[in-house]
Amino acid sequence: MLLKIHWSRLLQDYTWTKLIPLGFSFLSAIWFFSGSNHVNLLGYNEIWSYYAAIHGCFIGWLFLMGVTVLLERNPESKIYPILILCIVILFLMIAFGIFGNLVLKKMGVIGYSVLLPFSLIYRGQGIRCQNPISKYLFRCSFIFLCFTLLLALLHEFYSGFPKFIYGIPMMVLVHGSLNSLIVIPCFLGSILMDEIKES
Repeated sequence: MLLKIHWSRLLQDYTWTKLIPLGFSFLSAIWFFSGSNHVNLLGYNEIWSYYAAIHGCFIGWLFLMGVTVLLERNPESKIYPILILCIVILFLMIAFGIFGNLVLKKMGVIGYSVLLPFSLIYRGQGIRCQNPISKYLFRCSFIFLCFTLLLALLHEFYSGFPKFIYGIPMMVLVHGSLNSLIVIPCFLGSILMDEIKES
């Protein structure tokens, strides 16, 4: 349906970027299918397949959907298309690197730790004179994102980093929960509230 609507101008005005969040949701569905049917896609076992599906939904579908909306509002921007492509490349680097090339994975983790905060900073430049709720949501998203990325860096590069809390994986309990419940909703909420002027 999306292709039918936009096919005539797919390569104009960055219309192709709308396909990327949709592609991530499709990729997440494949990994979910792999996990539920014990298909070791890229060497991922059942649990890791579900992790990959969740990351695809939150990073690819929800976060990139927000970036795509920002690009739609600022079609002259050259930064948002680059951000979208870099996020896709880094996601694939981590995906192929987890059970393949660990150097590739480490490069992807470092890249995300730089790119995602930068994308929020760049987004924050446009809300200085807008709704205060939008500013508050943006700051919450940025602060908690930096914290969860710090956890990811420590998990990846510090051998003494605690792996479990009360038997639950640390990255799932803290990193995953904060990103899914605070970082992404606040990011999307700041975009939504940005258009509502201060009364």
